[in-house]
Amino acid sequence: MSQPSFVVAIAGVSGAGKTTLVRRVAELLGDAAALHFDDYRPVANYPHYPAEMPQWIEAGRDLDAWEIPQLLDDLKALRGGQAITLPDHKDEVRPARFIVLEEPAGRERTGMGDVIDFVVWLDLPLEIALARKVVEAFDYWLHHIPPAELAQAVQRGVDYFSPYPLARAYYLTLIERVKPNCDLILDGTRATDALAQEIVAAVETNARNRALLIQTYAAFNARDVEAILAVMHPEVDWPNGMEGGRVYGHQGVRDYWRRQWALIDPRVEPRGFGIEADGRIGVDVQQVVRNLEGQVLSDRQVRHVYLIRDGLIMSMEIRG
Repeated sequence: MSQPSFVVAIAGVSGAGKTTLVRRVAELLGDAAALHFDDYRPVANYPHYPAEMPQWIEAGRDLDAWEIPQLLDDLKALRGGQAITLPDHKDEVRPARFIVLEEPAGRERTGMGDVIDFVVWLDLPLEIALARKVVEAFDYWLHHIPPAELAQAVQRGVDYFSPYPLARAYYLTLIERVKPNCDLILDGTRATDALAQEIVAAVETNARNRALLIQTYAAFNARDVEAILAVMHPEVDWPNGMEGGRVYGHQGVRDYWRRQWALIDPRVEPRGFGIEADGRIGVDVQQVVRNLEGQVLSDRQVRHVYLIRDGLIMSMEIRG
């Protein structure tokens, strides 16, 4: 694959429906691989519930306490086009255009933000999430536990759910630290298919826009102005980063770049993509400006913020 896989993370508290939704989104996307957080529990190191949760809370509720290096390594490999094998020699997962990941903490754990492109938060009141887990436990006991062992199973359930305030502290941490940085927040009480369809529509649009911008930066560096103008709206609103102010329309952009390229040799390389609060696409770029003799005049990272509609760039803003 010429470009890394597009990684979608489904985040939320326990009981929000992440596992089911990951499977359904992967099905609807078609060319997609699914990774589940629970598959990595055998190789994870994290505070044990409930015994170690008070210390975790006292120490500052650090989400990096959930140490799962193999998940990050596997995600990087899969994103780069390499097949992986799940822990305990489970199924092989093959590369795909999309990777749909169950990750309660979204991009907040160290390293995850570098490989996740889009995060969905399933918003669900904690009392509903808890009720779902209790019903799930009762359903399992009724259908899978022999009558002679049922009392022991119920006691394990009592032991598990009694310290719920400790689990609640973890869930509140997710709501406080993960939810604000998600790209799409959805009502977790809605039907799975409706949620999956909305996620797929948002992801496909975002992936198309990312590919368009990658191609646009490549065309800029190749000085192919006509290829860039082909994906700009005829009345595009564009920043004049060299002289100040703004230029408008295809001819305005064309004339501006010709003036710029006659004086300096700029190159821009995209380093990361994100969604702004207003829905625009933010791109962190490394911008290197040389004079026509090749001497570096400036080398810094800036953020470009784009408004794209119907596959055409409407405007761009430069943020230092």
